[in-house]
Amino acid sequence: PPAPEHSCGSCRRCIEACPTGAIDAPYRLDSRRCISYLTIEQRDAIAPELAANMRGWAFGCDICQEVCPYNEKPLARLLPELAASEGAGPWLTQAMLEATPTGKAFGRQWDHTPLARPGLKGMRRNLQALASVHEPEAGSP
Repeated sequence: PPAPEHSCGSCRRCIEACPTGAIDAPYRLDSRRCISYLTIEQRDAIAPELAANMRGWAFGCDICQEVCPYNEKPLARLLPELAASEGAGPWLTQAMLEATPTGKAFGRQWDHTPLARPGLKGMRRNLQALASVHEPEAGSP
């Protein structure tokens, strides 16, 4: 339930900011559309219409948290190896995952981090979903 000391009132920042429409009403989340659920928990392929709205997020999503006026500034990263400059975050690429050819190798590098949850297979699926919405259609430049 919502925190009693914080009432959203007429604020709709999270609803308006959610790129997949997962937050469809105050205090209501459709996890089947949530980028965090899609990229971390879901095991099946990501539907193209949702992938098209993922805005490059290959793992998780914090958009609703970032726009909420009740949240404080994010804490400094506790795991420096997850910093974007270390290959995770917006700059994680298929090539980086290919440099880790097995789930075992992926585990050695990432098992102590949240990336262990989707694993190598899930991360490859996530990046493939993002790539598929940016590939030009046959016959187009």
